[in-house]
Amino acid sequence: MTSPSPLARVAANRGQPRAHASPVGMCVHTTGGNLVRQAIDAKRDPMTHAIDFYSHATVYPHYLIGWDGSIVSLAADDRMAAAAKWEPWERVAYHAGTWPRIWQHEGLLHDVPDSFFAWWVDRWRDRGFPSPWHIYRWSTGTRDPRDTTPNRPWLHVEVLDHKPAFAVAQVDALARLFVDRSRAHHWLDPADVEPDALPTPWLLSHADLSPCRRSQAHPSPTREAGSYPFDPLLGQLDWRALGARIVAVAKSSMPSV
Repeated sequence: MTSPSPLARVAANRGQPRAHASPVGMCVHTTGGNLVRQAIDAKRDPMTHAIDFYSHATVYPHYLIGWDGSIVSLAADDRMAAAAKWEPWERVAYHAGTWPRIWQHEGLLHDVPDSFFAWWVDRWRDRGFPSPWHIYRWSTGTRDPRDTTPNRPWLHVEVLDHKPAFAVAQVDALARLFVDRSRAHHWLDPADVEPDALPTPWLLSHADLSPCRRSQAHPSPTREAGSYPFDPLLGQLDWRALGARIVAVAKSSMPSV
């Protein structure tokens, strides 16, 4: 069994064993504002409320990071979290290459303009990844698309919603957790992270893996430019700042030779 990070307090031990016992990287999520609003309405601490929710809900990550930088473990590293998935139509679209032209809204598939997924294309295509399927295949070596889910290969980390940007303590905790898990699972030397190159297959967001369902448009994907789409983390997480903090943490905690 791969134990949770020693940086985390264990709150639950959820999930089924996965085929990839050793994760290939880390996928970052934000809990969204609903959990925080529910806690405030109930006069509860938002972190306590989020822990209770993820301890019993059908969806849950491996790790949860609070506003103060506290880290909680909800599933061991060798277990599969329920934090991201590909719907059958979505998986087929990524594999077939049709995904940049469709978007699902209220159960229906819509044609979308070329610019709809431009943010994803700008991040990934020039690096040789024409779709999330190719990120998955490169990360895992898997070539059969029939049994693929982004739940399986990555460690999933939820960061408690904090708008307009994650708290400094949250970014620091995310950096420390990545350094710790990168070394534990031998992803790369975190001191060699290039801040300007993030996100990458070993450190990315939920939207990077599932743009068809994580891109947002209100009320339709054909509204004027500027109203859609966006990575829900784009405003809350400064990837370059996270990368710089990862390097600083890694260099200050070099393993003993």
